Amino acid sequence: MPKKILFLISGVFFGIIGPLIYYYRGYSEILILFWILSFVLLTRFFIHRGGHSIRVSRADLYALAALAIIFIPLYFWKIYTVPFQVNTDEITIMYFMKKLSSVPHPDIFALSDYFYFPSFIFIVLGWVGKLMGGITLFHMRLIHATFGLGIIFATYIFFRLIFKDYFLALAGALIVGSNHALVAISRMAMRDNIALFLTLLAFIFLLRGFQKRSSVETYIG
Repeated sequence: MPKKILFLISGVFFGIIGPLIYYYRGYSEILILFWILSFVLLTRFFIHRGGHSIRVSRADLYALAALAIIFIPLYFWKIYTVPFQVNTDEITIMYFMKKLSSVPHPDIFALSDYFYFPSFIFIVLGWVGKLMGGITLFHMRLIHATFGLGIIFATYIFFRLIFKDYFLALAGALIVGSNHALVAISRMAMRDNIALFLTLLAFIFLLRGFQKRSSVETYIG
């Protein structure tokens, strides 16, 4: 049997068996292993089908560096004290991060008590906050602002793929990055930026996959 077909069958098997176990027997840590194995094996299958290496031009690196120089001060300067008035959502979200990330064996596929949003994001952000020194206002604002900066970089790459022009992509990223709503919410201990960043990342992989006829990038997207 060809190796790529073995990757495909194994990836599909682990991708199907995981949800079945979860449905009939509930959550266990082995489901994470099945989830990762399925993704890795299917990625290897699509790599065998053909892919394209990602090349970044020097001009793109300069543009991303310029965006970092412009927006890092705006997104990170005095992040603990500005905004001074702590949003009530920040307190609630940090409470659920502490609560869910402190459970010994948390079900990452479950729904939280916070308007039934998925627990996964609260658990992961809670773990990251603890690694940084604790789930504090400063640490959680810092994490969210970092994803805000990631949205600006992803916006540049997305527009670069669409317009094929450095200046249009840079202009689009500057407009998005200076948007008052993104700046304001990025400086709060929230979770919204993570979803937007991952959505942009998915669109980037999908767009590149369609443009380059790359199966692996389309699959990842």
